[in-house]
Amino acid sequence: MFDKAGVAYPSQTVPLTAAEFRALCKKLTVYKDGKIVQYGLAEPSAGTVWNGPDLGNMARAAISSGQKFGNYAFSADYKKLSFDENTPGVLGFVTMLVEMSMQDHSWPSPLDPSSSWAGDLFIHDKAAIQLAGPWFVGWCVNSDPEAKKILGFAPTPLLWGTKQIYPMETNCGYAMMKGANKTAGFKLLEYLQYYGGEVNAKIAWNLPTIKSLYKLLPTSDPFWQPYFKEVDRILKIETLTAPNPYAPEWGPLNTALFGTNLNDLYAGKITIKQWLKQGLAAVNAKIAESVEAKS
Repeated sequence: MFDKAGVAYPSQTVPLTAAEFRALCKKLTVYKDGKIVQYGLAEPSAGTVWNGPDLGNMARAAISSGQKFGNYAFSADYKKLSFDENTPGVLGFVTMLVEMSMQDHSWPSPLDPSSSWAGDLFIHDKAAIQLAGPWFVGWCVNSDPEAKKILGFAPTPLLWGTKQIYPMETNCGYAMMKGANKTAGFKLLEYLQYYGGEVNAKIAWNLPTIKSLYKLLPTSDPFWQPYFKEVDRILKIETLTAPNPYAPEWGPLNTALFGTNLNDLYAGKITIKQWLKQGLAAVNAKIAESVEAKS
């Protein structure tokens, strides 16, 4: 897709700024006769359920803009969000994604649900860039034997602000293709990420922190070496979090957020800040319900 568009490949070591990243996605977008042929970007949160700027990425935007949160997206007592519509970075991040959808057509919006999830767009040549951890590359390699021939790598862009962070709130893993104890490794990964299913667990959705499992990762494979190098660097400054004990699942919280006039937001019927204020209030109300239920 880069070659066809005549676009130079990004650096494997220097992250793009938010403006550079947005411009790159726009160049890789194919929009004809009012219809999307190819998106420039398939993440974050592109899917039939979460077509919108989600809570995790809002927290990243705040952290990348200099905010310091003890519990990542939640207050110290986990009873409300750690940010609001006025927190530096949040409004700018959401504005960028909305504009990428509605002006650039480079990122899916809820008004144009194009796939069951972003991975389908990417693996089926409907999107040029996927923003995710190295686990996604493992998924691609397992999904398409030819993937190694056409996949490239670039470090996480400064999409959220000025401080580089990883596009996930937990460590990312790799396709565990080698080693004698893969079964044990996969079971640990499955447990760490609360993710069921033998096939999907084999894609390694979480980086094992137990060093004995590191030998299972394909560290000597030249294809994977850039990913390992970047992850080893970025994990030193990554923001991690434990699940909220009152509302451990992100799904209901994001549903509360998106259920607040999301379509009106993308249709331009309400301002971004208005949507944020209403949506974040709905999330805090949802957390309060969970707190009450556990009291």
